Amino acid sequence: MSVLESGRQELFDVVNEIPEELSHAQVSPDTWTILEVLEHLVLIERVIANQFENQLSEGKDREIEEHPVYRSAKRFPAVEAPEYVRPTGQYKTLAEAKVALEKSRGYLFHVLEKVEDPTILEKRSFKHPIFGYMQLKQWLDFIGYHERRHLEQIKEILEKNRAESPYSKEF
Repeated sequence: MSVLESGRQELFDVVNEIPEELSHAQVSPDTWTILEVLEHLVLIERVIANQFENQLSEGKDREIEEHPVYRSAKRFPAVEAPEYVRPTGQYKTLAEAKVALEKSRGYLFHVLEKVEDPTILEKRSFKHPIFGYMQLKQWLDFIGYHERRHLEQIKEILEKNRAESPYSKEF
């Protein structure tokens, strides 16, 4: 199973067990809720899929070295999300957020289905705010690692709020 697939599976394994009552939980008033974390994941996947579509149709081949995208799974140092992928509170329920996650993944797969020559994923790239230009194939791993990063954030939110909730399930 690819990092992209396993990251999403691990995310859904936890999210499917979260009681709706905890979907608005957060670690502190200045941090994201679980729903906002999920919205961020939808937004970033849509941006990446859009960039893939642009690069596959109009991009130029470049020689790009691979980056250590596995570091994206680590929560520290904290990285502030760019404005265009910050949540706005769009989803009110976990069910809405899960449908949006499924749609964003479906869109990404739809874009990838158009790839006739898989080597193009190593030749085309676009810029990441920290790593710089990354091959499209690395962006796929980045999504999986990034989801794991935010899965740890969700677990932290759940742990913090477990004592304050009648729901005491281990996550």
